[in-house]
Amino acid sequence: MKHIDVLLRSTLRYQLMEGFVLHRILVILFLSAFLLTYLLTPLVRSLATKLKILDYPSNARKIHTTPTPLLGGIAIFLSFLLCMSFLFLVLQRKLFMEGPMFFSFGNSTLFWIQMGVFMFAALFILLTGILDDIKMIDFRIKLFSQALAAAIVISCGMYFKLTGNIIFDVLISFAWIVVITNSFNLLDNMNGLSTSIASITALLFTLSAFMTQAYLLTLIFFMLFGAFLGFLPFNFPKAKIFLGDTGSLFLGFTVASFSILLFNHVSSHLHSFWLATLLILLLMSIPILDTLCVTLIRTWNHKPIYIGDTNHLSHQLVKKGISPTYAVLLLASLTGVIGITGILFVT
Repeated sequence: MKHIDVLLRSTLRYQLMEGFVLHRILVILFLSAFLLTYLLTPLVRSLATKLKILDYPSNARKIHTTPTPLLGGIAIFLSFLLCMSFLFLVLQRKLFMEGPMFFSFGNSTLFWIQMGVFMFAALFILLTGILDDIKMIDFRIKLFSQALAAAIVISCGMYFKLTGNIIFDVLISFAWIVVITNSFNLLDNMNGLSTSIASITALLFTLSAFMTQAYLLTLIFFMLFGAFLGFLPFNFPKAKIFLGDTGSLFLGFTVASFSILLFNHVSSHLHSFWLATLLILLLMSIPILDTLCVTLIRTWNHKPIYIGDTNHLSHQLVKKGISPTYAVLLLASLTGVIGITGILFVT
């Protein structure tokens, strides 16, 4: 009995120590990601202005009145890349750690290989967005690059574990990544809309992961939340710089890829494919609904789905007399309320 008592006390002491360090790392990662994006964004803005990579108010869909720099996504990407590298060094190489401290997570070599492959695919998406911001490229080229990036992350095992039929699961994952990537690109139609919804979605991912004891995912999602949030002061309510396709494609691709990791964990943790599916759909409800609405409207009007218009949810709210700022706040709030409801129901 004495041995068991010593073991229990030792285990409890270790768990308390791990939890204390986990919370410290969580705060450090969030603040680092936020500050890095916040500090890098003015530099990217100056670079885009100098290179004249600007968005001009050329049609009725655009509400800004002066040329505005693009390429905002570069700051978010660099911030996330640097913080992800820091997290890897802390968990895998025990950087800044003294004594025999170790974690019960973050030691999987396969996981970090997946993260490395993901960052490579995300860089490919980012470069596609940069090309599109510099000189608008054909939508088929953009779609091909998204498909290729999706294939890259799926090839390293980042796909929905749905049915056990790998071909079906891979096809669903492929379609999901491409659709969600484009949905955030479509959402980028008002100042701060895509960024705010991506930020809240990342925070909801964090809560979902924490409540289902996925602590490594908790760290990564909260870090992503910080990276997204650090861009928002420059993009809302008045935009000093736009995400551009550089940012909106990266946001969508990242959220889509990480939602797969969250789904697989929740499905395994709760032993329920249906609850995990419901959770992901609720967390992503606003981007999915917006994409579905504009796709149906454009198809009904016999217009190409890749040609922009003013039929998005945000535009519909503005047509009802709500200001663009409040329309963004309303949609962001709905994202949070629906997401929190889903988390409480499922977990």
